[in-house]
Parts: sequence; structure tokens; C-alpha cells
Amino acid sequence: MPPKNPRERDGPDRESFVPSDPEEPAFQNYKRQKLDPALSSSSSMSRLPLFGGRLDNGEDGYVDGSIIRVTLKNFVTYEACEFRPGPHLNMIIGPNGTGKSTAVCAMALGLGGNTSLLGRAKDISEFVKTGKDKASIEIELKRQGRGGNIIIKRQIKKANNTSSWQINGNVSGLHFETHCLRDIHDTARHKHLLSVYHVLHDSTANSCLKIRSANSRSPPELLRETQKAAGETELSSWHDQLTEKRSEQKTLQSSVKSDKDALAILDSRNANLERDVLRFQEREKILARIKLLEAGIPLARYGQAKREYDDAKISRNAAHSEVRRVERANQPIEQSRGKLKKTVERTGREEKQLLEQFSIKQNQMRKKADSIERLENECSEITNSLDALKRRERSRRDKIAALRQEVQELERRFSADPPSSDTREVQLAIEAINNEIREGFQKVEESQTQLKEIVNEGRELNREINQKAQQLEDLQNIRTRRLSFLANTDPDCHRAVIWMQNNRDRFESHVYDPACLEINIRDQQYVNAIEHCLGGARSNTMKTWVCQTKHDYELFTHELIDNMKLRLQAVWLDRTLEQFRPPMGVQQLRRQYGLDNYILDLIDGPSPILAFLCDSSNIHQTPVTLRTVNSEQIMETSDFQHFVAGDNAYIIKKSRYGNHHRLTNCRKFNHATLLTDSVDVNVKRTLQEDLDRARQKLAHNEDRVKKLKEEENKYRKADGELRERKEELNRRRREIQAARNNWERSRVQLDTKRQRLQDEQNRPELTRQEEIDLKQKRHTHAVNRSKFALEYKNLIQESVELFAQHNVACLQSIQASAKLRALETQCREQVAELRNANAQFQRADTTFRNAKEHAKRCLDEAKQSSEEMDDEMKDEWQKLSEGRSVEQLEEDIATEKARADAQYATNPRVLEDYNRRKREADQLRGKLNNSERQLERLTDDIDNVRSKWQPKLQDLVNRISQGFSAAFDRIGCAGEVRISGIGVHEDYDKWGIDILVKFR
Repeated sequence: MPPKNPRERDGPDRESFVPSDPEEPAFQNYKRQKLDPALSSSSSMSRLPLFGGRLDNGEDGYVDGSIIRVTLKNFVTYEACEFRPGPHLNMIIGPNGTGKSTAVCAMALGLGGNTSLLGRAKDISEFVKTGKDKASIEIELKRQGRGGNIIIKRQIKKANNTSSWQINGNVSGLHFETHCLRDIHDTARHKHLLSVYHVLHDSTANSCLKIRSANSRSPPELLRETQKAAGETELSSWHDQLTEKRSEQKTLQSSVKSDKDALAILDSRNANLERDVLRFQEREKILARIKLLEAGIPLARYGQAKREYDDAKISRNAAHSEVRRVERANQPIEQSRGKLKKTVERTGREEKQLLEQFSIKQNQMRKKADSIERLENECSEITNSLDALKRRERSRRDKIAALRQEVQELERRFSADPPSSDTREVQLAIEAINNEIREGFQKVEESQTQLKEIVNEGRELNREINQKAQQLEDLQNIRTRRLSFLANTDPDCHRAVIWMQNNRDRFESHVYDPACLEINIRDQQYVNAIEHCLGGARSNTMKTWVCQTKHDYELFTHELIDNMKLRLQAVWLDRTLEQFRPPMGVQQLRRQYGLDNYILDLIDGPSPILAFLCDSSNIHQTPVTLRTVNSEQIMETSDFQHFVAGDNAYIIKKSRYGNHHRLTNCRKFNHATLLTDSVDVNVKRTLQEDLDRARQKLAHNEDRVKKLKEEENKYRKADGELRERKEELNRRRREIQAARNNWERSRVQLDTKRQRLQDEQNRPELTRQEEIDLKQKRHTHAVNRSKFALEYKNLIQESVELFAQHNVACLQSIQASAKLRALETQCREQVAELRNANAQFQRADTTFRNAKEHAKRCLDEAKQSSEEMDDEMKDEWQKLSEGRSVEQLEEDIATEKARADAQYATNPRVLEDYNRRKREADQLRGKLNNSERQLERLTDDIDNVRSKWQPKLQDLVNRISQGFSAAFDRIGCAGEVRISGIGVHEDYDKWGIDILVKFR
């Protein structure tokens, strides 16, 4: 098998050479056409001179020794390739895989370079294309003058790993090639020729070595060299300080760890003896505690009596304040009541006076009208008499006959009984309607008052609804936080919860979410123990789904586990919660072992969830307490396999073989992370009930508002109808009065006719004097009639004003009466409230006096008990018995006596060993504290030096990176220089410089 070609990693052998115009580079026919701009002499090549001096350029821009053409055959991956660099070649760039390294290798090997300089392959034969026997490199170099350009050709044979050279077609060795390069132009200066040679041969080797040397440096070495090259000595000094201080820090950290390990050993050994020591100390403490507890009973009795006295005193003061408040509240109401009574009396008097004045004006108007009508009639008669004076005598008899006939006709039409002028019935009906109008107005005011009360109540209900809804939302946020925790720790389970929320209707019964979402802790003091007994926040027990029927279980597993491929746990239990019984009652548990409750009694949740937890975690058989108990007593019994005391969890196992010894595992548990926030179900239920009740009350109030508005509209409609009826009655009253007035006028006219008839019969013949008298009388009547008409007009205006004033006074009287009735109702309520407040005060005062006497007696007993103690015992006695009831103290005394009886004597040698190790541990802790403080100071020193070194170093690297990036931007590439190790290594000797380049 032929050796692997060193260029095969650049790509498969798919290139081909196609002849092209001699003036164009052969690379234009190469399929990887991205290489063209990389080799272009006009755009991609730097125009800086390659050498320090200046060589003479030819007409084409090339200097002696410049590479004009490179032709390759079967070289690396090329079958045939020719490219012509420009006259300013000093760099070859291009994307990955375009053949940059192949071109460099060809020029280096074609000009006599060694394979070891290239870092690709050791043998020259490995540069022959795979599947070919030989390869050739042909390089044309610029030479002005004699002989023209130099063409160097190197042929490589794979079979024997050799190569041969040709100069301008003549076979030659490397020495001859070197000689020709030195004699490229006779007139050229020797140092220029040497420069060409060194660039094409010696400098190639040196440059490759330098590049390899730079590439071989690690990032930390590059960082140190960069700091030195920058010329800022403090950077290197700070770096050395950080390196040294970090080394000291690591040494000190190792010493601290060693001391901590030694301290842990001492603590561990003392922990083994701590039980016996604690038992001895505990017995002494128990006996002292029993003595203090027995002495604390009188103080507890006094404390309880003092609290009852304080509560009674607060209640009495509150009752007394309530009596004063009610008395102050009644005072302005009584004042308003007196003012309203005076207002009602005043408006009643004004209404009566105005009505009497209106009646007087009506009578005066009737009299004036009668007088005016009488004068009109008399004037007409006088006029008629005057007109008929000359005919009177002639027609006297006719007139007498006519008068007689008129009198007879009037007598026939004029009835003996006058029409009734009694309008009292109509007036009573009008007054009744006025009363109904007042009652309707009062009802409208009452409706408006009720509406205001309902509106105020509605505001309170809305505020309560918003408050309860916000509280329910706060409780719901607990489930949201737990669901967020589930999404972060078990995405499959979280997806299942979301799916179940949208598909619950597909199940026969309710499928319960995982226990972590369904349960709540009744008492947060036990949350750490409960979460530990359930396996922790990430346990499968907390994430298990509970189905109630077999059908639901099969549907759940089919949809979510089989189809959706979710990793879930689901169960279907055929046992109910009632079937899980604890080994003994809670009272016996507390009395016999000093334990508080079972885990089951501290969890709220659906019964199926609790039944599952009983089945999986035995929470109905796991007791718990927050205090330290006699664990050995519990372990000696076979009542429990698990129990929790303080922050320790105990697991008791019985050996299956031999004497069946009990093995006990005690372990401290961590703090809870998931169940720390729990919903109080009773609080949630109470909030929901309050919210529903408030909403029902609000809906009921809306119905009341609707009914009140309907009643108000009905009253307003009835008020309009009553006013129409009142107007009709006023019209009837006017008609009765008009009929009476007409009858009166008719009576006057009949009397007048009779008198005239009699006068006509008795009057003698007319004389001149009679005519004068009649004219004088007619004039007098006209003057009087004008006077009476003016007076009648004034009476009408005065009557209208009096009637309007009467209506205003009537409305004022109605309004004042309604307010007075409402105020009197409120006064009656306030009087009842005052009576109740006084009764409550009397009861509170009696309770206060009794509590005071009882507290004095208890205080005397407590003082007598404390007289036998010293000051230290008194302080301890007060702390121990303060805030505790007598029953609690007696129960504690019994418990402590039982604990004291359970203790036994301890070997004094054990106590000596324990105290010795404790002293050694204390000394080691002192040393450890000093080391930690020294470590802290060292850390501060490191932070201080780093705060000066890192920003300045970052600024330096940023400046270098900017220049580096700008140079690469100019050639269409990207480059960056940055610091490595920040945030990764704390060892500053591992920080370095990363140089990043991108050609695409």
C-alpha cells in the first residue's frame, strides 16, 4: 500500500489541469476558484518590499530573484497546476482548503528547502500525488540581462525517495543551483544576490523555524513575552506577585483543609462519647429543670391571671370608650332634632296663615266681582233708561208688561233653593291628594337613601371581592412556583401536567397531579422532616401520578408513556386512606415517647394522594417531633421502623439472621426546597366562601337597586297622576264657585227686575231732572266700576302670590317632617345602642374587678415561691416558666421526671477523655481561625494586585487586538487577540494569550 499523501486531508483528488492562455494564471482553470484572489498580485499581495534594501526593477516590475512562475505536476493533490505570483509576493492567504500550504511547500522544496522545515512529511516521496510514480516542481526566477530568467526544476521519485535537479534544462545538483543563484546578474551587487538566496533558501528555513518556535509557545508563555515586549515592567512584576501569592494561597488552603480534617476526626471521636456525656449532663439539667418547673407553677398561675386581668382591663376600657362614643354621637342628633321640630312648627304656622290669607283674598275678590257686575248692570240699565226716556212714557206700559214678563220668566227659571257652594268635599280630596304626594315624595327620598346605602355597601363589597381575589391569587402562585420548579427539574412531568389540564374530560375519574402539586403542609415547622420522609424534592414519590380506576391508569400510561414517550411514574391503588392505620393514637404517642404527630397528620391533600404516600413512604407509621427525645427508648421498641426527632431521621432495621439485632441508621436531613410554601386549605376554602358570598350579596344588591328604581319610577308616575287628579278637583271647585256666583247674580237680577217693575209702576212721568239724575248716577257707577276693577286686579295678583307662598311653605313642611321622622328613628336606634353599651361596660367592669383580685392572690403566691431562690435561679426560673400554662408545666415536670429516671451514671474516665479532646479541638479551631484570617488577607492582597494588573493588561491586549484586527480587515479576513483563563483558572500562571484568525 503506498504511503498516505500529506495533502489528502485537504480534500479528495478531484483537481484537473486545463491548458489556458499563457498570459493567465493556470489557477483560473482550477475548480477551487477561491484561490485566485489569494494569489493575485494586484489585490491580495502586500506591496511592501521584501528586503531591507531596494533592488532594481525591470520593466515588468520584477526584481532579480523574484518568482515569476511555479508549475506543478503530480505534486501533493495537484495533477497539473501553474500559477504566476505578482512582483510583490510576500504573503499567501486564502480560505481553508484552497492550497496555500501546498504552494508554499512547492516553492520551498523547489528552491532547495528541506522537508523538516515544512512540518508536514519526513520523506520527500510523500509529496508525490497518490497513485503517481513521480512529481515535478518547476520555478522560474527573474534575471535581467545575460541569459534571461532562470528555470529551476526538481523531479521527485516515489520509488527510491530521491529527487533530481535541472537548471535551464541542464541536470545539476543543489550546489550548482546555489552557484547560479549567486550569479543571476553580473552587475548586481553581491549583497542583493545573497539576499535573494537567503530569502529563497536560508531565510526560508529561518522563517519556518521562527514560525514553528512561535507556534510552539503555549498561551501562558505568549502572555509573559507580550508583557515583556510591551516594555511595561510593572505588568510582569504584578504577574509574578499574583503567581507567588496564588501559590502561597494554595499552600495555606491545603493547610486549612488538613486542620479541618484533623478537627473533624477529633469531633468525630468526641461525637462517639457525646451520648454518654450528654446523658450525664442531661440528667443534671433535668433535675435542675424539674426544680425550676415546680417553682414556676405559681408564676405560671400568676402569668395566666395577669393576662386575664390585662384582657379584662382592655375590654373595660374599650366598653367605656364605646359608651363615651355613643354619647358624643347622640349629642348632634338631639340638636338637629330640636331644630327640625322648630322648623316643622314654623312651616306649619306659615302654611296655615297663608291659607287663611288666601281665603280672605278669595272672599274679597268675590265681593269685588259682585260689585263690578252689579255696577255694570246698573250702568246698562241707566243707559237703557236714558235711551228710552223719550219713549218711556209711550212704552211705559209695554215696558211694565215686559218687566212683568221678565220677572215671571226669572221667577220660573230661578229656583227657590240656591246651588250649594260647599267645596269642603273637593278640598278634602285635594288635601288627601296632597298627602299622597307628600307620602310619595317621602318614599322617593327613602328609596334614594336606600340607593345611597346600597351604593356604599357595593363599594365595600367590591373592595372585599378584590382583596379576597388577590389573596386567592397569592395562594395560587404557590402552585405556579412548584410547577416552575417541576419544569426545571423534570420537563417530562411538567409536559404531562400541561397535557392533563387540557384532557381531563377523557378520564372516568379525577386523575391527581403529582404529590408535589397536590399536598400542602399544615405546620411549616415540620416541612424539612416531611420533605425528607417523602424522599426529597426530586424524588419519584413527589412526582408520581395517582389514578383512581384501572381504565384511567391504562389510558394515562398509553397516552403519555407509550405514545408521548415521557418518563413518568403512575400508580393505581385499590386501598383507601382509611385502611392505613397508625400503630397507636396520637395521645399515646405523645405520652409514651414524647413525639408530636405522625407525618400523615401534618399533610393536607386529596385522600387518594395521602393513601399513595402511606403506601409508598409509610407516613402513617412515621412519627415526628421538633424536640430532642430519648431515641434509645424508641429504638428498643418495635413500634416504629422510622421516626424523626429534631433534625435527625432514624431508620430501624432488624437483622434477618442470628439474634435478630436491631440496626439503627441516624442521618441529618437537608432543608426543604419545594414544600416551603404551602396553601392552607381551610384558609383557601374560607376565602372562596367569602368571595362567593360577597359576589352573591353584590348581585342581590343589584336586584334591590333595580327594584328600588322601578318603585321610584312607579312613585313618580303616580305623582304625575295625582297632580292631574288634583288639577281636575281644582277645576271642579272653580265650577261650583262659578255656579254659586251665577245664582247670586241671577238673584240680584230678579230683585232688580222686581224693583224696576215696581218703580215703573209707581214712578210718575219722566222729567228733565230725572234725566240729569240718571246721567249723574251712570257717571258715578262708571267711576266706581273702574275703581273696583283696579282693586280686583290687585286682589288677583295678591292671591297668586299668596298661593305660590302657600305651596312653598307646604313643600318645606313636608320635607322637614320627613327629615324629623327619619331623625327620630335614628334617635331611637342610638338610645338602644347607648343602653347596650352601658350594659356591656357594667359586665366588663365586673369581670375586671374579679380578675384583679385573682391576680393579686396569684402574685402573692409567686413572690412567696421566689423568696427561696437566688438571683441566678430566679432569672432561669422566670425564663423557663414565662409564657407557659400550669398544665404545660405539670406535663413538663412529669416528662422530665420520666427522662431523669431513664438516665444512668456515666464513667468519669469517659468525661476526662471527652474534655481533653474538646480542649485540643478548641486549640485547633483557634489555629484554624488564624489560618483563615491569614488566607483572607492573602486573598485581599491578590484582589488588590489583580485590580491593578488585569485592567492594564486588558487595555494592552485590546490595543494589540485592534491593530491585529485592522491588519486582517485590510486583507478581507478576521483576526483577534484576547486573554485566556479569565473566569476559568484561579492560577495566574495558567493565564495566557489566544490568537484567533478567520480566513472565510
